[in-house]
Amino acid sequence: MLSKKERVSRLTFQKRPARTGRFIYGSIKGFEGHPSGAVVVSKKVCKTAPERNKLRRRIYSIIRPLIRTGALTNVVVVYPNALALTASFQELKKELEKALKT
Repeated sequence: MLSKKERVSRLTFQKRPARTGRFIYGSIKGFEGHPSGAVVVSKKVCKTAPERNKLRRRIYSIIRPLIRTGALTNVVVVYPNALALTASFQELKKELEKALKT
């Protein structure tokens, strides 16, 4: 889980994205604002809550150091797809960092 100041507020989700990008394991929406992140995993991607939470935690652990080191400069919302379930952590990290251009 990200700290409170690193999380995305509800108001940010209502704004229009500044950029939208894709990576092999889902899509990314970028918003203007202080560096923060969120991960949205739908029931269509994972049927059970433990699977959704595991995927969410894996992606948060990739995003957290990027926020803290200053590699991310905006708000990032990641929407993984079903391929992310079978990917290894290293593959996810490599593709997400490539998509975020860090």
